[in-house]
Amino acid sequence: MRTPEIIAGELSAKMHERFAGSNWTTELPGHLATMLGDNEWRKPLWRDRIMAPDGRRFQLERFEDYLMRPYREGLGFDNWHTVHVILETQGVVGRLVVKKIRAEVADYDERVRADRKRLQSQTFGKARNRKGGRPTEKVAIGYLSKNPNTAARLIARLKRDAPEIADDLFAQWN
Repeated sequence: MRTPEIIAGELSAKMHERFAGSNWTTELPGHLATMLGDNEWRKPLWRDRIMAPDGRRFQLERFEDYLMRPYREGLGFDNWHTVHVILETQGVVGRLVVKKIRAEVADYDERVRADRKRLQSQTFGKARNRKGGRPTEKVAIGYLSKNPNTAARLIARLKRDAPEIADDLFAQWN
């Protein structure tokens, strides 16, 4: 019998597999909505998951752990700002999920703001052309990090795949 815990583990594994693809950002809101309680059991699935293939059980007390802990324990995001930007770019569904997360994480907005400020001050700088000339545009300095889900890589992917959305978002916070 497939229990909610087993299905939660399968959903987490599928979402992680999608991180390697190009359309995972469009699927994140639906995944988070399901994990937060929009499912046939009408209960949060993120709290108790059984992960294949070894059947290891992960039980969490806080939704933030599901988002921020490394894969298998969680989804492996490294900051709140990235999650927020991705959800905000996904229209009504993304904004509804933001509301659900705010209900789970009392200081969500403060965490997003703090991460945004930290990222702006630490990971963005002016790019120089190859000959050492004048700065050309803002780019993520940490783009070459080995972790494919760092904020810098996610932002760079957003800039590559949807530059108009990235420009609008950066304009809002600058």
